Amino acid sequence: MTTSTPARPPPATPTLYIFTWGAYARRVLIALSEKALTSSLTLVPITISPTAGLILPDGTPYPSATVPSLHLPCGTLIRQSHSICEYLETVHPETRSLLGPRNTPLGAARVRDLCAMLDDAQASFTQIVRKGTALFAAMDEPNSDASRLALAACRRALDVLEGAADSTGPWLAGGEDPSLADCYLAALLGYARDVYGIHEALLQKREKLTASWEGMEKRESRQTGMPETWIKELAGTHLHAGESWWPKQEAGGL
Repeated sequence: MTTSTPARPPPATPTLYIFTWGAYARRVLIALSEKALTSSLTLVPITISPTAGLILPDGTPYPSATVPSLHLPCGTLIRQSHSICEYLETVHPETRSLLGPRNTPLGAARVRDLCAMLDDAQASFTQIVRKGTALFAAMDEPNSDASRLALAACRRALDVLEGAADSTGPWLAGGEDPSLADCYLAALLGYARDVYGIHEALLQKREKLTASWEGMEKRESRQTGMPETWIKELAGTHLHAGESWWPKQEAGGL
């Protein structure tokens, strides 16, 4: 769990600073909804200005460097999406567990294992678009080779996840309800779709991942925010789209 001394006074209630459309923010928002805990927190949406950086709703700069972050009344700031989700699991035992049935260490370990695979896939996907779209061009020089290598790593991570997922479906860890792993997959695919428009390429030839995604799409928890228009325009400008290896929605995909 990553913590630090916050720049602002501790809030009266737990406060979540968040991009509603961000990849890691989606993890937390979907998990909150699945646990019926959204109303238990104060949600503060952060926006991005092309000139002023991270902005709070009142127009002032956001003091932290990371989003999402959970600011607790005790003064602790939790900065990592997985740490936030694990914290919520621990302090709200009255809600449905996203780590499998209660008192089953093996089930919880399996969910965490799947989440780790999704961490690998998400990190690689981030590098694909960071090096291959116009969104990050001002801060990180586009690089076809780096993006292509990240694509290969993302493909491997998704294949490992497909092989490890439960065969009975639709949920990655099995069971009657989605786990934290399904929340993470929905966050990755929703981010890929809503921001970059290439989510279908992540699903092609991966039947178990497709089943989880389709199941999550039917749930209220999948309703998250959309990026600002200028972000979506830049993110949708694929700098290497003319090259044969770039992810395509058609047959083949990732």
